[in-house]
Amino acid sequence: MKTAVFILVAAALAGCVTQRSEVGNLFAQGSEIIRRDPDKQIAKADAAAAARGYTRHQIKAGEFQLVLRRPKLDKAAEIEIALFGDGINFWQSDNSGRRTYTTPAQNAPDDPGYYFDSAPAGRSIYILERPCFAVTPKTDPKCSDHYWWDRGRYSEPVLVAVSKAIDEAKAMSGARVVHLIGTSSGGTLAVLVAARRDDIASIRTISAALDTEATFKYQAGKYGAAADFVVDGQNPLQVAEKLSRIPQLHIRGKRDELIPQQAWEAFRSRAGNCAAILDGETSHYDADLHDLWRHGFAEPLKRCLP
Repeated sequence: MKTAVFILVAAALAGCVTQRSEVGNLFAQGSEIIRRDPDKQIAKADAAAAARGYTRHQIKAGEFQLVLRRPKLDKAAEIEIALFGDGINFWQSDNSGRRTYTTPAQNAPDDPGYYFDSAPAGRSIYILERPCFAVTPKTDPKCSDHYWWDRGRYSEPVLVAVSKAIDEAKAMSGARVVHLIGTSSGGTLAVLVAARRDDIASIRTISAALDTEATFKYQAGKYGAAADFVVDGQNPLQVAEKLSRIPQLHIRGKRDELIPQQAWEAFRSRAGNCAAILDGETSHYDADLHDLWRHGFAEPLKRCLP
């Protein structure tokens, strides 16, 4: 008999057990996700994206097979590229201690384009699925190892793959510059990738861990099981100064239970005046992020002087 031991994350920072009042609902969601057929969930996401005019492209990017969703309005001098978080991560441990994990494919959103309904008309928004998202190990054998969406989500091979996929999107669109947008761990990844490129015109994030060291220490202290709160790779705080001339908007929830408020403040102090923080009346687990995206698209970015 399996003993359910679980890690839950909204857009996956590290794993955590939530406040008691939220455990039942999130546990139920995690239990449902781990039973999903990955291929059927991907097909559902693909169909919904296609209905919104997105075309699925599977590309070789570094060590991974990535999925790039190309919008109907695909040719533009400037494009936006969206990186999502992980959804709800969940694992079960049997009596021998062996874990069975949810996969990113099982966590694929039912309708990836939903978040951009509130985007102003005329914007070309590509959706870049992160390594091991929207594919299964049958398509990319590297994704049989949960390391790549867990501890290794910000590792060097992942950063290289995402950056190469951005190059592919630029080639498809003819764009000269890119605006990055991302939610939670997708936002963290966007910041890390932007720091190694010279063509990023702006960054917008929602509920992103911008100081991963402080974030994971906070989670370990709050929820325990410190070994589950470790990631490999750079901390966005270490690259903040490299982004000091890029306009940025980072939206945080006042009730975020995964990221300490000082993590955003520490990043802004290093990133300088180009980085703005917008507070929302949300937790990290609020199911409907659509309203936050609306604010993210509508809020003007600071003009950064050279």
